[in-house]
Amino acid sequence: MKASEEVDILAIFQQLFPQQRISQGKAVCPFHAERTASLHFFKGTDGKPRYNCFGCGAKGDVLDLIQASGRLDGEDLSLLQALRRLEELTGKKLISPKAQEAYQARKRQQEQMQAVYQMMNQALHTHPDAKSLREWLIERHIPPETWERLPIGAYPPWEEIKTWAGKEKIPYEWLQEERLLIGAERDGGKWTGALAFFYGQSFGEISRIKLRPARAKAREARFLGKESIDIGFFGLSHYQPQNGERPLLVEGEFDMLVPWAQALREHGKVPNIFCRSGSAGKTLSAMMALKDLGMGAPILLGDNDKAGQDWEKDLAHFCRQVGMDSSLCSPQGYLPGEDPADIALRLGNIEVFEQSVMGGLRDPFSSYVESSFPQLPESARMPEGLGREACPWLDRYIEFSRKWSPRSYEGFHEACGIWVLSTVAARRISAHLGGKRYTSLYILLISRTSIWAKSTAAKISMDILRQAGLDWLLAPDESTPQGFLSDLCGHLPPDYGDIESNDVRERIKLEISMSGRRGWFYEEFGQHLSAMLKEGGFMAEFRGLLRKFDDHPDSHTYSTKSRGRERIDKPYLALLGCLTPADFQEADRKGGMMWHDGYWARFSLVTAFQQKSCCRDRFPDTERIIPDDLITPLAKWNQRLGVPKVYVNPVFAGNGKDTGRFTVERELETETLIPISDDVFEAFYSYHDALLDLASSSENMALDGHYSRFAEKALRVAMLMASLDERSKGVELKHWARGQEIAERWRESLHRLLEQLTDSVTSSKEEVKEEKVRNVGRKLGNPTATEAKKYLAGMSVSEVQFYLDALVRAGEAEKQLGSNSRGPKTIRYIFQNSEK
Repeated sequence: MKASEEVDILAIFQQLFPQQRISQGKAVCPFHAERTASLHFFKGTDGKPRYNCFGCGAKGDVLDLIQASGRLDGEDLSLLQALRRLEELTGKKLISPKAQEAYQARKRQQEQMQAVYQMMNQALHTHPDAKSLREWLIERHIPPETWERLPIGAYPPWEEIKTWAGKEKIPYEWLQEERLLIGAERDGGKWTGALAFFYGQSFGEISRIKLRPARAKAREARFLGKESIDIGFFGLSHYQPQNGERPLLVEGEFDMLVPWAQALREHGKVPNIFCRSGSAGKTLSAMMALKDLGMGAPILLGDNDKAGQDWEKDLAHFCRQVGMDSSLCSPQGYLPGEDPADIALRLGNIEVFEQSVMGGLRDPFSSYVESSFPQLPESARMPEGLGREACPWLDRYIEFSRKWSPRSYEGFHEACGIWVLSTVAARRISAHLGGKRYTSLYILLISRTSIWAKSTAAKISMDILRQAGLDWLLAPDESTPQGFLSDLCGHLPPDYGDIESNDVRERIKLEISMSGRRGWFYEEFGQHLSAMLKEGGFMAEFRGLLRKFDDHPDSHTYSTKSRGRERIDKPYLALLGCLTPADFQEADRKGGMMWHDGYWARFSLVTAFQQKSCCRDRFPDTERIIPDDLITPLAKWNQRLGVPKVYVNPVFAGNGKDTGRFTVERELETETLIPISDDVFEAFYSYHDALLDLASSSENMALDGHYSRFAEKALRVAMLMASLDERSKGVELKHWARGQEIAERWRESLHRLLEQLTDSVTSSKEEVKEEKVRNVGRKLGNPTATEAKKYLAGMSVSEVQFYLDALVRAGEAEKQLGSNSRGPKTIRYIFQNSEK
């Protein structure tokens, strides 16, 4: 409840534990025996004051703290009782009548659901219609002595449910609302004597009931209860939580029941195993709920078949999206077609089963990638650490960018720094290797929208170019192909004669001095891509231009109606763009040949991936000042490479009168030739040939163009580093080693992208949901999660809040604690690009 945001958690802790001393937001934890200050107090991303013990794992908000304190004294406080205790401690009225009414309604609902469970569990033991079910459970090694402790029952005839409800004073309307009476339907008799599985969304609470006829096929099942809530997890309603345990999630109810029955027989308590039924669907909100319950990183163990593997993969992605680690499990001897219940029965002992599970853990993402990302042969690898000192400027840039964009994917910092170097080089350095080689690079930052802060990292590189006085090398943010080409021709603006500022005139001259050479940051490259692939569209010409410019022709000529024939000398483009895997999926649909015609192969596709959840470090709260050791080397390098002088001369008529027109004279460009050492020459071909061998042995022909160009990309990076280093005499082996190291990271990124595209169903659904939340947020301007939910059918409030928080982390919105005349304060999300 919102009341927990309005109190001082430190003051409450001091009242609950007056003997404990708080120092710098830390205290000795009262919940376990330890002398060090392992209990930390902080403000969470949701604005609530929270605590967390790094010793015993105790954590939560102020209400959790009060409940934990009560348990030390033998009190099991409900949420409402904890709120009342908080009122006593603060002397404030925190519980509104509406909140109290909602709590009482929820309490009644749970009491009635618990009564339903008791009735159906008793029916399992004694009802004549459940005889076949009892025999079936015993065959499945789930004996009667365990049934009272298991979240199962038998569904009796609907007339008996009505009679029972009348005796228990449970309203008939409630039975109808919860959809517990299905006997009046034509197939109602089919469900009499069916096995009832009781699902829960939190410990001790029942949310839904799943019915399954005895000896029926798995797909023959039916859910009872309100359809507006998520089913939760089978087993949560009967589990007693313990700190620090990792839950084992299985796919089928019997995969949970069999080991539970074993554990109850052997030592009288249930294990940390739950079921998230594959037939019930896989949702992000379910993983969010599990995280909110404070459970550890889940272990995922599906059936040993294709459907089970898909179940594991989907849940692993959901875990990563909500910031939870997860592991897959490969128990020894797990045979194809088996399920976890088969393993438990074969091992015959719960402790052996748990040991088998914990002994077969693996990362859900790295294991898949290792097989799809072929390693270089030893002969093509560079000695470890050889390129460590190749580019101190890039090292400083990565450190600075990492500090000021802490939630960006690690590879984005490096890629943006290299794009800065490629932009400043501006075709002024070259090397001979079977013809002239230049240093243009096309780099795309790829990740799900808002999760890995692509734009935040990219904008740091733009700021550094501006501070170094080199932003005149940048192309306009957006442009049509015709406008883009016109800018590269280096024309004076029509109003040049009216410009009085010398600074503005000098900048125009700089832009003209190397007009055909530009760095281009395209933030919404996905939109550009969509327009470019539209058949007959005005952006379609870009596809050919980008391919041609990457080949570095001496010139490019084109013709327009207004200007006639025009020429761009020595075109050069360093491109940095942001897009999502969903953009690639759309591009595949519209123009699938881009993977095979060499278009994507010209790009370095830097794809966000991480074995753990994305970073949650916080941004600095001070002014960002770019250090001189990032600015000065770029400025000096630009001077060394040389900038052609431009002379703008007015044109006078024969009578000496100024015509208002101008002529432009430009000095010839300079070009620095960088020698390549013999060692680098050998290393280049060793790497190139090794990649060609890997490509030829792969069945994926989409890799051919990429693998044939990675050595070229490594060389371009090495040339940039060698040129920036004024003490270097050419491309040395240390520069090549660093370039190959970076190219290898880009090669792995390519494989990660292909995985995400292959596993596109889940990610594309989440992209669509996030885009819907973004659009609603921009439309409403400053909604709460509850207000936004009204426009988002099929999404829960907690799921909407998850996406809103993701947009806050990405800098697209801000959280604001707002007032609410009808109750406690609410969190509003203020959108920067609001339609209001």
